[in-house]
Amino acid sequence: MENVDNETDYLLDIRLLCQRNCYEIIKCNSLQMSEDDLMNYANEYFGDHLEVPIDCLCDNIEHKKYLCDINFFCSNMRQQL
Repeated sequence: MENVDNETDYLLDIRLLCQRNCYEIIKCNSLQMSEDDLMNYANEYFGDHLEVPIDCLCDNIEHKKYLCDINFFCSNMRQQL
């Protein structure tokens, strides 16, 4: 998710919601500045219905490290190159 025009338009890379350690290949700086607002919004509107994706997003924003899945890392590195 990146604030495109410094207004209200955001782009979201869905991998931030479904892949751990995604912060290693996607810059999350703008998300760190808005973490509280994002988490409050997600919890208010989605609550327990999307607990796993919200936790994954939070972990990526906070750069919480999980053991690396080498297959995931290699496949995403190829896409970036």
